[in-house]
Amino acid sequence: MKSPVNAAHQEYTMLYSQHDNPGRPTEELMDLVILAISHARKIDLSFLRTRTEKIYPDPNEFPGEHYRLLAGLVMALKPMVIIEIGTERGMSCISMKSVVPARTKIYTFDVRPWDEMDSPILRQDDFGPSLTQYVADLNEPANQEKFKELFIDADLIFMDAAKDGKMERVFLTYFDTIPFKRLPILVVDDINNWNMLAIWRGITKPKMDVSSFGHFTGTGIVQL
Repeated sequence: MKSPVNAAHQEYTMLYSQHDNPGRPTEELMDLVILAISHARKIDLSFLRTRTEKIYPDPNEFPGEHYRLLAGLVMALKPMVIIEIGTERGMSCISMKSVVPARTKIYTFDVRPWDEMDSPILRQDDFGPSLTQYVADLNEPANQEKFKELFIDADLIFMDAAKDGKMERVFLTYFDTIPFKRLPILVVDDINNWNMLAIWRGITKPKMDVSSFGHFTGTGIVQL
């Protein structure tokens, strides 16, 4: 079927009723989202344009991308430990790093080093006390156990994984085994992509679809 809309990027999705959605947002979660959005509107990420000639997508696009919303969440939540699953070019972690409070630590995971990615935004001097990359496949039980103590301390987790309908289930199951010290906020990318529809719908914890203020392919926030 031909799309009735012309756009630079198109994905198939479906619409679902919300009254029977198993996860409903709490007042606390809604308050956090509103505060994060108010911060996000004022955040300027244009400095990222100086880092590479290939800067798609626009880090300052809001709504439509999630970079400013992620930074807004950091400002609203004031997390001490942030974990990102899926470093890729580094747009998300460097956006969050630009607003982190003193002593906040960001740990980003991927199966390849940052400098082996296509057109990375990151630079070597970005890394240090506030930003660390671990090259590890968190699908592997051995790695899950190895980094479990790190996740126990997490305040904010950003999950930007394969969107294959499998990997995200592995991570969500993993999170259920972790005795978090402080129940973290989980941000899930691309929740409206076809392979992510059942993943997002199946989350029964308090959650909120904030796609109108985040990624055009969908952004969801969960209270773990």
